Amino acid sequence: FIRGGRLSKAKALFARASHIVPIVSVDNEGDSTVFGKAFSQDANIKKVLKHLKQELKEKKVWGYSVVHAQNEAKAKWYAGKLTAVIGKEPEYIYSIAPVIGLNAGIGTVAVTLMYE
Repeated sequence: FIRGGRLSKAKALFARASHIVPIVSVDNEGDSTVFGKAFSQDANIKKVLKHLKQELKEKKVWGYSVVHAQNEAKAKWYAGKLTAVIGKEPEYIYSIAPVIGLNAGIGTVAVTLMYE
């Protein structure tokens, strides 16, 4: 978010010092927004799962994938949590492209949802 100009250097420094992990959503047009934040990656994932449970009341997921930046163990753990909520295995668990990892950071884990 700093490289893309969405977050000032001062805010980024504060976020890093506070160990704040953003929850970023990307829409169909590729625009990203921060829709939440947590103080750890595990808390971040729990918030995403809570949000997903709410969405599943209105939408049906036909597929999903989990991607990561050098964090395969956490991606597999996340996939297990998503499988329990969604009721199906991910289409794939994959390492993300270096350019995305450069901006998102090493350790990033993300989920892509495909709705019917």
